[in-house]
Amino acid sequence: MRKLTTLCILTVLAVVVCVSVLPAQDMTPEQQAAMMKAMTPGEHHKHLARFAGKFEYTSKMWMAPGAAPMESQGTSEATLIMGGRYLQDVVAGEYAGMPFEGMALSGYDNVAGQYTYIWLDNFGTGFVRATGSCSEDGKTITFEGTMNTPGVPEPVKFKEVFRWVDDTSHVMEVYMSSPEGEMFKTMEIAYTRVK
Repeated sequence: MRKLTTLCILTVLAVVVCVSVLPAQDMTPEQQAAMMKAMTPGEHHKHLARFAGKFEYTSKMWMAPGAAPMESQGTSEATLIMGGRYLQDVVAGEYAGMPFEGMALSGYDNVAGQYTYIWLDNFGTGFVRATGSCSEDGKTITFEGTMNTPGVPEPVKFKEVFRWVDDTSHVMEVYMSSPEGEMFKTMEIAYTRVK
């Protein structure tokens, strides 16, 4: 049974490879050049690479404007994957006395011309998605999107700002829309590189 399952998987992979390669042979030189440009990491991927490494973090979270912050600590390990095309960040810590783990996947879509971001964690079962852009110096990347929140009927707007400070530290700020529709700072995470 195991050999049959392995054979089925290999057959499906072979079909996928053949289907994806054959159309490339029929492409014009312009289409082939566009495909190569779309798949080649560039300057924006170098901006993401600044955030790679092992870090310890301190987090402050505000549940409402003017509320006292909840503080927590944890670790983050961000790794460039797939030839530097994506940044995968694995986070572990504690929030409100409960173990916390999360993962982010960031990248720059050469075709769409924008940064993309996906987040998931053990405090929910959904994915958070956002798109964004960076400052001219490449040190600040801002993502915007909407997310589903327990007990809130409509998706909530949010903004995440990643600021590269220097080789040893960076900061992430999260802003969310209040019930009145105004954006307020809900979280600030300060990362320090582990040497």
